[in-house]
Amino acid sequence: MSKKKNEKILIIFAVVIMLAAGFYYLWQSGFFEDFFGKKFVSQKDEEQWRRGQELQVASLIKTGDIAKCADVDYESADGIEYSKVCQNNIALKKAQETLDIFWCKKLDGKLIGVENCERQILFSKLDKEKDISVCAIAPSSNLKTECENAYWIQKAVADTNISLCANLLTSDVNNMKEHCETNYYLEQLIKNPASADCAKFTSDNMKKDCELFQSSAVAKANDPQTAFINCQRLLNPRLEFACERLR
Repeated sequence: MSKKKNEKILIIFAVVIMLAAGFYYLWQSGFFEDFFGKKFVSQKDEEQWRRGQELQVASLIKTGDIAKCADVDYESADGIEYSKVCQNNIALKKAQETLDIFWCKKLDGKLIGVENCERQILFSKLDKEKDISVCAIAPSSNLKTECENAYWIQKAVADTNISLCANLLTSDVNNMKEHCETNYYLEQLIKNPASADCAKFTSDNMKKDCELFQSSAVAKANDPQTAFINCQRLLNPRLEFACERLR
């Protein structure tokens, strides 16, 4: 065997030894365990592990202890952190149960929006207490205005007093006043179809819906088929729902 060939064999042998030594070092250091542990486990093991994390989160949500959500260490393939899922679920549940917008601040603002939560809780509290002072806890001036407008719209209907729509506070006061008045006439139509004046509605679609609803109310006893057809032609979802109840 030539000297040149011997040198090539020695070089190859040295490379093999180096690779083997490197492999052994990585193996001993736990590199492969870390690298393959979660990334390349079998599909069955991955599914079982994921399911275990989901059960852990579900269990923590039941306890209502938001601090323990930090113990969850799992991120889905699409980047969803289960610790955040846990935190958001508990915070939203607490907010809905207590009607306290403080809990909305515990949301991450990504999976569930903080402002959407605050709006939902504020309006639920307003609907329950029917007191404009509820709006004072709104965390922003825009949300406070929304709350106060919602109060006056509800109050106009409850007191059967359309003049209360003049209390609406907004830069777009004309449209909001129209919305309040439309809501008022809509409630009156649903409560007493026969006495409603469809001409009070400013929108042509609402005038048409009003007439269809009145026809359905009249026809429901003697001509249920016509009542059904008229209900199907309605555009306003609240009238459509109310029309179904007529039958």
